[in-house]
Amino acid sequence: MKIIITSVFLLFFIKTSFSQNTNKRDLKEALSLGYEVVLNNQFDDYDTKEIISVNPNLITIVATNYDKNEIQEYLQLGCKVIIGNQFDKYEVNDIIKINPNLVTVVATKFDKYDTKEFLRAGSKVVLNNQFDKYEIKDIIKVAPNRVKIIATKFDKYDTKGFIRSGANVFIGDQFDKFDIKELIRVKKSLVTVMPSKLDKFDIKELIRMGGKVVLDNQLDYYIIKDITRVNPRLVTVVIPQFYNYESNQIMRQGARVIIAQINKFSIRELINE
Repeated sequence: MKIIITSVFLLFFIKTSFSQNTNKRDLKEALSLGYEVVLNNQFDDYDTKEIISVNPNLITIVATNYDKNEIQEYLQLGCKVIIGNQFDKYEVNDIIKINPNLVTVVATKFDKYDTKEFLRAGSKVVLNNQFDKYEIKDIIKVAPNRVKIIATKFDKYDTKGFIRSGANVFIGDQFDKFDIKELIRVKKSLVTVMPSKLDKFDIKELIRMGGKVVLDNQLDYYIIKDITRVNPRLVTVVIPQFYNYESNQIMRQGARVIIAQINKFSIRELINE
């Protein structure tokens, strides 16, 4: 799947700095072509609704600058919403009630009881380093398939336990390639790796094992293309801006592509696809 993104928040673990320069007209045209779009507070409520009107099912809103009523309205329109620390637990629960399947809570200020309540209400949650391993295991028990963990403070044994419990785990540079392979063997479908310190041979091996990987623009285009050939369905590529030919080639291979910035010239290239 091809993704157009203007947010540093999507996927919850990508650290690439994305531009906020994409304008309303470009995003509306991208939506009309069937591309997914993430809005990250760069538009006011009026412009946001205008963009949503094109295709709400293709929109995710990282809603840190909108009030509760605005977010509830976006959910009623059919957008996915990511909410952080701007609301108290009562407001979060009110928001979730509108459409639990469309809400992801990425907040660090709530305790495990509040977090479990969000899960019971039907939302997804993303856990960082705010909990210890026992709290995380307790939270996972409520709804394992709706828990994503991006915590970096746990060792491989704790992380294996999270995977065995059914949670999705995102791994950065805290483990070496041997530890990552062990984690993938527990349950490959629940492990996503952003392997910024591994070479292409190691990354290709992780993909062959069934692990999902996220590649950023620090890798050469030809290396990314070579890695993607192993299994495009398991590869996500983060591109800082639309590079036309190179981006098109990666897309044609079947990889999921996240584009940080897109403009009218990029749109013309998409149309030519």
